[in-house]
Amino acid sequence: MLDVRPLVHQKLGVRSSLCSRPYDLCTMLIAQEAGCVVCDPMGLPIDAPLDTTTNVAFAGYANRKLADAMIPIVREEVLRHFD
Repeated sequence: MLDVRPLVHQKLGVRSSLCSRPYDLCTMLIAQEAGCVVCDPMGLPIDAPLDTTTNVAFAGYANRKLADAMIPIVREEVLRHFD
């Protein structure tokens, strides 16, 4: 799963938008304990305040092997389109 809507909206200059919020990731710890990898689109830990208004971009991978294969591809595309 990949949600880059906050990056798209930022690039387009949209200030308020329908995006994932920190509370949408409330089950992140459960997913990680089950072996999933949840990070930001660059492959870094998610760093967002626990509020109800911050837009959060994230990527979720079913396992470490998939994450290791996909993170470089996603990172390259994010940098190509949003940097």
